[in-house]
Amino acid sequence: MNEPAVTLPFPREPKYGQAEKDAVLRLLDDGHLSEINRGPATNALEAAFARLTGTRHALSFNSGTASLHAALHAVGADPDAGVAVSPMTWVSALTAVFHAGSYPVFCDIEPDSPNIAATAVAAAASTCSAILATHAWGVPARMDQLATATDLPIVEDCSHAHGALYQGRPVGSWGAAGCFSLQESKSVSGGEGGVLTTTDREVYERALTLGHHPARLAAELTLPDLLPFATTGAAYKYRMPALSAVSSPASSCGRCPTGCWPPNRTSPSSARPWRSTTCPLPGRRSASCRRAAGTAPR
Repeated sequence: MNEPAVTLPFPREPKYGQAEKDAVLRLLDDGHLSEINRGPATNALEAAFARLTGTRHALSFNSGTASLHAALHAVGADPDAGVAVSPMTWVSALTAVFHAGSYPVFCDIEPDSPNIAATAVAAAASTCSAILATHAWGVPARMDQLATATDLPIVEDCSHAHGALYQGRPVGSWGAAGCFSLQESKSVSGGEGGVLTTTDREVYERALTLGHHPARLAAELTLPDLLPFATTGAAYKYRMPALSAVSSPASSCGRCPTGCWPPNRTSPSSARPWRSTTCPLPGRRSASCRRAAGTAPR
């Protein structure tokens, strides 16, 4: 009889630690479960993701799919030209393309990875207005090759890849925008939720108009052609619930010895410097952070 190739038990432990439980109870006691502006719960989460990726901006959404929709809208996905996508992805990546008013153009994956191939994207570039590159199962796509294959804006689907690096640089910082999911099955979860990261102010503001409250739009919009949207937004309602924001280990952790979240590293000379690793909520460390630091069982 053949011996099993893997004999170690699959690690089982609570996804949410005491820090997340305490944060939820504090929020319930406070009595404010909805933040129409950039309130303390969403601010902490967005700041953590901006530090994680080394980007200037992060924007919370109520799902990873909503963040993909907003990102594709922000980079100019076109109804007359498709979006290059991998066939090896979850259906939400495709529905987000349709939500943005465009259509998917399937490009083959690489022979040695589950990710979209730069050569296939280059061949389809004349029919596309953007690229949606999924880091499948947390394996980063070859972003350097994708970035040089065409002049098209790239949206990174980082749903599986929280904290992943490619060539020493975090995913979510290579493209025009990066999109993370906080859905229950993801490695960093708030039950439901999504976060968009970018350093391009125009991308940030265009994404902000798609689903955020007029109070936040009025406070943050600066681009003249977007200011009219401060009154109504674009009619979607994509705000993240405050409970999801505080439930995420991303917003509840402090500085880990390994720099697991946010990473305590210096980026390559070609990338921007990492932001401060001081947690917006100091002294709190999630179970996932303790695992990475070796202070909780795996």
